[in-house]
Amino acid sequence: MRAKPIDSQTANKNLLTLFVPRAVKYAHDRFRIIQNRIHQGDCIVTHPTDAADSSLASANTEMEYEVRRADLPLSCPTPEQKLWNSHPRVYLPIEQSGTATCPYCSAKYRLID
Repeated sequence: MRAKPIDSQTANKNLLTLFVPRAVKYAHDRFRIIQNRIHQGDCIVTHPTDAADSSLASANTEMEYEVRRADLPLSCPTPEQKLWNSHPRVYLPIEQSGTATCPYCSAKYRLID
């Protein structure tokens, strides 16, 4: 017996009907498992957010920064800045020219010693 050809709209509808509910259920089940393990103390957070750390400055709030040779290697955002709401940390070559610009946020860094 031959299968009856179907149009692409019907095929897409059939795929959504089959796979989306399963994917949502799987994600929901995984979330519940992880949530239960955290509440039971089975999970340890290895990368806590630095959002509440008041000892760190907010990242990317200035357009020009002065850095010293003691601060090298230079990264943007710097280790003294919060990373949670910033771009990925990138290391900048400043040793040769004495200046560097971040390719993500365009912050300018100037070596002062």
